[in-house]
Order: sequence, then structure tokens, then C-alpha cells
Amino acid sequence: IGSMLDVGIGSGILSIAAAKMGIKRTVGIDIDPIALRYAKQNIEKNHIIDRVEVRETSLKKMEGKFDLVVANILSDVLIKMRKELYSHLEDNGILILSGILDENESKIEKKFISKKLSLVDLYQDTGWICLVLQKHR
Repeated sequence: IGSMLDVGIGSGILSIAAAKMGIKRTVGIDIDPIALRYAKQNIEKNHIIDRVEVRETSLKKMEGKFDLVVANILSDVLIKMRKELYSHLEDNGILILSGILDENESKIEKKFISKKLSLVDLYQDTGWICLVLQKHR
């Protein structure tokens, strides 16, 4: 995987893990300046500032396509962002959605799974789920 977009970077943990696992270019975005400050600090502490870019912007204003898009955000927000999340995926790209209460699983699946976006995997842990989806042409 060459590139990743981390939507709602928060502390930066997903971007840090991606860089340490070998993803060449990661862009983390958030609209919360406090989260961005902590993400930048954590990225600096992990010595990966050359591979992780942090931007204060919304998903709607973001440009570009990525091999991997991750979003650890509440279900209702994910649903509102679904078209933008999809539009930032390269063909055959992977979309990972987490931060989803298990009671919202079917609602998220109905909104995201389609002919162009298929479910590859699903992880469950103590009331939370994570969906792994893949974009098709």
C-alpha cells in the first residue's frame, strides 16, 4: 500500500502505525486543532514526520485519492461522509471503518455495501465493530 488517508486523525495512532508498517505516504486530517496538535507531537516523537502529513481540513475540502482510507468515527458521522470517503479511494482501494457500535452494524452495511464497495472483512470486539471494504470499478 503506497498511500493512506486517516480521516479524523485524533491522536495520530493509526497514521503512526501505518508509517511504521511501511506505508510510504500518509495524510491525516481533522477539524479539531487540539487533536491535530497532539497528533503532530506523537508523530514527531515517533520520528516519522517525513512520512505522515497532518492537515487541518474537512474531508469535503480534501483532494486526492488513496490506496487506503481509514476512519475511526461514530456511525452517524461515517454515514454523512460516505460519498466523500468513497471518492477518495483509488480503484481496488480499501476503506476501513471503525468506531461503530455493534448495534449500528446493519445500518452502516446498508449505507456502504454496494456493487462498487464490497465487504472484505468484519471485526468485532466488546460491543464495537470494524468493517473492511474494497472499492470496485
